This record gives sequence, C-alpha cells and structure tokens, in this order.
Amino acid sequence: MGNNCVAVPQFDGATELLRIDLSSGDMKVFSADSVEAVDLAFGMFEHETLDWPTQPVAVLATPDGPLLLLGEIQCRPVFGKTFVHVQASYVQVEHDGRHLFGQPCRAKHGIGLHPYNNSREDVDFWYWLRLRVDDPEFYSIYTQPIRYID
Repeated sequence: MGNNCVAVPQFDGATELLRIDLSSGDMKVFSADSVEAVDLAFGMFEHETLDWPTQPVAVLATPDGPLLLLGEIQCRPVFGKTFVHVQASYVQVEHDGRHLFGQPCRAKHGIGLHPYNNSREDVDFWYWLRLRVDDPEFYSIYTQPIRYID
C-alpha cells in the first residue's frame, strides 16, 4: 500500500475501513479484517449508501490539526471559518465563506453500533461533524501524529 497510506474505521460501523493515499488522494473501502486495530489512524470515514454515486468522506488527525477528506478535496477546517450544513437530504461544507463540498445524504437516527449510541450525533457522521467544527476542543483532539499502514 505504501508509506503515504492510512486506514480509518467507519463512523458507526465495524466491518469496513477506508484506505487513503494522502499523496494521491485515492480512497478505497475494504474489509476491516485485513488491518490490525493498532495500525489504524485516528479518524473516521463515512460512505453514503444511496441509489446514486457518492464519494467517501473522512476526518483524519494530523500533527497540524484535523484534515477533512471530502472526495477529492482535502481541507484543513478552521474554527469560525468552516461550517457543515446538514439538511434532510443534502450536506454542504463551507470554508472561508465559499462552498467547498456538497453531496446527497440521508439523516440517520436510532441506535448505532453500540446500544448507548442513540443520539443523532452518535449515528450520523455529518451531524457529528457539524457540531465538531464549531467546537475548539475538536481541533486539539485531532492534532496528533499520523499512523501509516504498510
């Protein structure tokens, strides 16, 4: 896979991982059985399963703070300048006053992977991200070394 690749788990899942080549931006969803948990980077991904094509999206902790991987777009969110707008069937990411990314989505509700995951921010990646980019603590939590996979 290469030394520029990371693997992150799915937001509310345990069976899939996303391999991201940070140099090329290539992303591939694959089985969680093929990578040990200790080799995963700190972050998570979501891939909408809709009747039309959508792109995987992820957030990754780096030494320089969080990195948003929105399909082919890489963006470092900035507190007070990056916003996630979640509507019933569409999500939009705005950065520094301009539209950066948008795609169809489904609002998720109910119980997640664990029974204690029962609020919307526990099961809906976009809703979770919307709350986090507006929280200064998110930027410190997502500032840490990157764990690469071989």
